[in-house]
Amino acid sequence: MTSVFQTGVAVSNLAQVDFFPIDWNLRIGEALVRRWHEVKFSEGILDAKRSKRGIFPWVIITDELKELLVAMQQRRDASEVKSELLFPSPFEPTIPRDQSAIRSRLATACVAVGIPHVAPHGLRSFFVTSARESGVTDAEIAMLIGDKSGPALIASTYGDVRPEHLVRQAQRIRFRHEPSEIS
Repeated sequence: MTSVFQTGVAVSNLAQVDFFPIDWNLRIGEALVRRWHEVKFSEGILDAKRSKRGIFPWVIITDELKELLVAMQQRRDASEVKSELLFPSPFEPTIPRDQSAIRSRLATACVAVGIPHVAPHGLRSFFVTSARESGVTDAEIAMLIGDKSGPALIASTYGDVRPEHLVRQAQRIRFRHEPSEIS
């Protein structure tokens, strides 16, 4: 999956698609049922009951996620149809949008930014890869994505990092040290 996200420009363009946040680190079924009262801007969290008996029943609202949520809220406020759901069905605002609609919009977005097809779970993989490349430990990532299996699952399931990251990391390795660096 990581090979799909090897081009940074395409990824950043895809990350700007404002219909399903990449940085939620939720499964699609967990995200589509979220309601506006679960968004706690003042606390910086989104309450989110996890499926699969996951841990940490919330998502941290990053600056990028906050920007997206505010834009979604503004569109909701300007709309004649009010829904408590973050992702309401366009046909019945009291029920969540169908997963197939998100899959279809994601496929369209992938074509628009010039990358191969990505499934919604691929966004979760992208979140994990980006977190690993940012220096977040596998144990911390497991907590952030609400996975009770811990770091072993992160390493075995989401074990990839992008080749460019590995090159940058390899370039940091030093074999010769100045005398002042050795203690």
